[in-house]
Amino acid sequence: MKKIIFDFDGVLVDSNSFVLQAVFDFLDKRSISYNRNELTQKIIPLKWNEKVRLIIDEFRLDIDTASLLDLLLSRCAKGYRESIPAKESVPETLSELRKRGYSMSVLTATSHPSVDTCLKRLGLYDFFDHIWSCDDFGMGQTDIGLFYAIADKLETTPEQCILVDDSIFSLRKAKDAGMTVIGAYDACSRNQNGKIKEFSDGYLYQLREILPLVDDKSFGTVRDYIEFNWDSVIRSCRKDQGELVGLPYPFTVPAVGYFESLYYWDTYFTNVGLLLDGRAMLAKNNVDDMLYLVDRFGFMPNSNGTYHLDHSQPPFLSIMVKDLYDYYGDKVWLKGAYEMLCREYDYWMTKRSTPIGLNRYDTNITDRAYLATSAADYEERIHRKLPYDRADIGRHYLATCESGYDCSSRFAFDIYNYAPVCLNSLLYALEDNMAYFAKELGKPAEESEIWRKRAIERKDRMKRYLLDENGCFRDYNFVTGKLSDDFSCASVFPLFCGLADEKSASDFMARFDKLETPYGMLANAKNDVKGSYQWGYPNGWAPHQMLVISALDRYGYNKDAERIAKKYIALVDRVFANTGKLWEKYNVIDGSNDVEDEAQGGMPPMMGWTAGGYLYAQDYIRKAGEEPSC
Repeated sequence: MKKIIFDFDGVLVDSNSFVLQAVFDFLDKRSISYNRNELTQKIIPLKWNEKVRLIIDEFRLDIDTASLLDLLLSRCAKGYRESIPAKESVPETLSELRKRGYSMSVLTATSHPSVDTCLKRLGLYDFFDHIWSCDDFGMGQTDIGLFYAIADKLETTPEQCILVDDSIFSLRKAKDAGMTVIGAYDACSRNQNGKIKEFSDGYLYQLREILPLVDDKSFGTVRDYIEFNWDSVIRSCRKDQGELVGLPYPFTVPAVGYFESLYYWDTYFTNVGLLLDGRAMLAKNNVDDMLYLVDRFGFMPNSNGTYHLDHSQPPFLSIMVKDLYDYYGDKVWLKGAYEMLCREYDYWMTKRSTPIGLNRYDTNITDRAYLATSAADYEERIHRKLPYDRADIGRHYLATCESGYDCSSRFAFDIYNYAPVCLNSLLYALEDNMAYFAKELGKPAEESEIWRKRAIERKDRMKRYLLDENGCFRDYNFVTGKLSDDFSCASVFPLFCGLADEKSASDFMARFDKLETPYGMLANAKNDVKGSYQWGYPNGWAPHQMLVISALDRYGYNKDAERIAKKYIALVDRVFANTGKLWEKYNVIDGSNDVEDEAQGGMPPMMGWTAGGYLYAQDYIRKAGEEPSC
């Protein structure tokens, strides 16, 4: 039986929020102004010495490095004693490993007083046979001799040991010594994700993922994987802390490690999967948390991350509310949801209006100097330098984030001058749903009629401005008076939301082959726009597969819908057989996970909308009378 050795901070506990608070308190006491979100992004990935040097240099502080380091470390030691929490799923995973008979130890660079006190406070101390500090051996984690010494202490060979760590340096040395090494995600080491994955024997975003790895078990089917991992993506954050806005109910995150907040449009597709998989209450929790955020901020932000409070995302909330109302039939709940949806509608109509009576994506930030600071981030993501005004690039980038299509060639480089087909289709759905909700709630007939007229007016405007010469809806630049050069899967939104007439649906189907591939639907037809765009060729995303299946079924193209559903199931099964995971996006040209990507450290494995899309496709095929293979 192999012996498992765990790093302490970064694997078992998470001190990031406490370290951040210590830095903020230090600066606040000295009345130093700073942008909390920007500073957080800068210091989290750094080592202690690097954090301290950055703070001193950034704010030109009259304090030496050693003194500031001692001050922050003493605060952190206090946190270990009193408040630093265990990471998600750690207690239950350690308990399960103990039941399975594994020998477990801790190896850390942190001193014994801090480690021992913290583990005892958290009730984790007794899970371990040994708790070692590097001080016990007189060696650091970059010394290969440390790992030979650990194996000797355990009376075994390095080959019989498993090290779980978030540090690339200790993982490499342990690997060189002959140990099995499993990388663990932590915010401090996120920039090293890709390199860690290259040589590690496994990688964890949450500790419970170690269970199938150490038992050398693989999931037999995608559904088994989904069933196991739903619990991995549930989070609870009742109070504002660190980078997160507190939410009243547990919620789901799109993927473990990379995305640790409740995202807006991702959650619609996740909720579809939750409802299909018998987890309706969790789907309702997600929506209730969104309604809470609308009540608090006047709109649903991109997520409950504090760094996302300047913009929203595609407004699927009314559709989520309708799904849950259809499921539960609770009119008392619907009444409160209706009020919040009125507020969300006001946000789009007041903050995102255009001269042509349609709506656009944008950002709430107007300071051009601040916007200019985002330009470099955008250029880094698309791998291209742009010859435009820096503030305009930054505004385009943040507005692109609101679209959810970050990044895409759909909008050239001035998305805020476009009336997007996806957004206006969803607002049509909101207006149409609100007319229905008003009737269900017994509102005066005039109120329902107002919503119905708004929907009709929007449909008419979309037909006037967004229809191209081939009868397809496309994004419209209301400044230049031209449609986007791109033909993308976003053109399916009018069908999904039911505003297209039969001719428009037929015209879309006439161009369907521009987007369909042997493995599913492209996000965007191939074009010659320079740069890297993850919402482009050759990538296919779960949302589009689900939207297309639903839209084609709505307009009677059932066989086409079945074909796309089967392709998506086959694609996910194929890549799962090779990788053992679900992924954020897929290459629908060659049927792999070799995609056009912008993420640092590699594309994340996914649950969220990939799981939702897969379950939806399976359910569609089942209802069509043919059980899919697993």
